[in-house]
Amino acid sequence: MIVKNLSNFLTWWRGLSFIKFTGIFLLLSFAAKVATAGLVFIPFFTIEDEPIVGLEDMEKGLPYGIAVLVALMPIVETFLYQYLPIIIVNKFSKNKYLQVFISAILFGLGHITHSISYAIFAIFTGVVLATGFILYKENHSTQKAFWVTALVHGLFNLVSVLLMLVFPEEILFS
Repeated sequence: MIVKNLSNFLTWWRGLSFIKFTGIFLLLSFAAKVATAGLVFIPFFTIEDEPIVGLEDMEKGLPYGIAVLVALMPIVETFLYQYLPIIIVNKFSKNKYLQVFISAILFGLGHITHSISYAIFAIFTGVVLATGFILYKENHSTQKAFWVTALVHGLFNLVSVLLMLVFPEEILFS
């Protein structure tokens, strides 16, 4: 039943217009972060006094922070963690679950320098980003899937930057 409902949802999502697809994509990215937010409170997963992710870029100034976190990093990370893994794995296996799994794990590992908890956050967000990439690629092109995924990642980071500005001490998922 769950698999059928998930399949129906993915089919529905895949058929949406660009704006609706992107909006759902962004909401799912935040849902993945919220669903894993409790990991911050598990002692094994956190490092005492670990810095807020992205804060070091923001300390260099707002224009620099926005350029790096909202524009540059989403493009680089989409290339490294969605585009390349999915295209490479697709050459060996058409299994979309395997493509999503490998992409998400690599996305998480790419964020492990922040903390173990942040890497786990990133794995769940990576699942959403990889799924969105694959679904958009199926109805459009790989290039369009790349830019939609980078856009969603950038919007996600923009909201995080804005939250860091409004709640610099309280923000948990930047």
